[in-house]
Amino acid sequence: AVGDLDDPEAFRNVRVEQSAMVVATGKDEANANIAFTVRELADNKVRVVTLAKSEASIDILELAGSRNVIRLGEMMGQFLARRTIGNDALAHVIGHFDELLIAEAMVVGTPLVDKTLAECNFREMSHTSVVGVWDRGQYKGAGPDTKLSESTVLVLAGSKDMIQNYNQLFCIYQTEESHVVIIGGGRVGRATARALAKRGLRYTIIEELPERIRNKKYYVEGSAARIEVLEEAKIREASTVIITTGQDDTNIYLTIYCRKLCPEIQVISRANTERNVGTLHRAGADFVASYASMGANIIFNLLKHS
Repeated sequence: AVGDLDDPEAFRNVRVEQSAMVVATGKDEANANIAFTVRELADNKVRVVTLAKSEASIDILELAGSRNVIRLGEMMGQFLARRTIGNDALAHVIGHFDELLIAEAMVVGTPLVDKTLAECNFREMSHTSVVGVWDRGQYKGAGPDTKLSESTVLVLAGSKDMIQNYNQLFCIYQTEESHVVIIGGGRVGRATARALAKRGLRYTIIEELPERIRNKKYYVEGSAARIEVLEEAKIREASTVIITTGQDDTNIYLTIYCRKLCPEIQVISRANTERNVGTLHRAGADFVASYASMGANIIFNLLKHS
């Protein structure tokens, strides 16, 4: 349908009152207008979901009528940070269903590398279940024949006691203190930094725009395409580089560059369109997170449970 997003008639023309869900993906101000308009036309019968760029917008969007406010940039940053090789092999809780905890754990640096779950006798050893694995940006269900590699991230399910038991087994596997270079100081880059800080990981953000630099202690100003800027950020000492810009062309370019400069470094990149996920892997990324897929999956899950 054709119409202005602030015109109630446009929503009437698409029979908004009969829809299962309305998703607003524009600017925060426009999303508040859409939520308010839909709520006036359909009352509470239609679930309204809005994206929010600013934390300050959450309350306003909820007051306008949004049932779910999604800060996709914040979620992407947390997701990228969880893929970072950290200082330990511990399981980190990422969610729960009542008493059932969902956690993720890195395999690198543990005796699990190059073994199948059956060969590890994993369930009997850890008393937790592996419900799936992440490997090079792909999520797969797990079974006895699932083989684990240094790039594998386990997705575990169990009670609080089970996760604690896993951590007691694997707390002895420590890696050297990690230093992470984040390329891009926008919303996703800053969210990644906050998530790394919570894990006690050191980081440096490379940002080209002076107005985005919040604390010079953690930033290097300049273009990541320049070798002197990367070296100032100590990329040769880093365990991981996370590329977070909103331009896939830039992310592909920087993935190639970082992989050539530091062949052993872990490269994690954001993809803004699904079609570039494979390209980023071929360019040398160890893990790629799709912004589009993450948003679509969140909305699909909300729709499924509405």
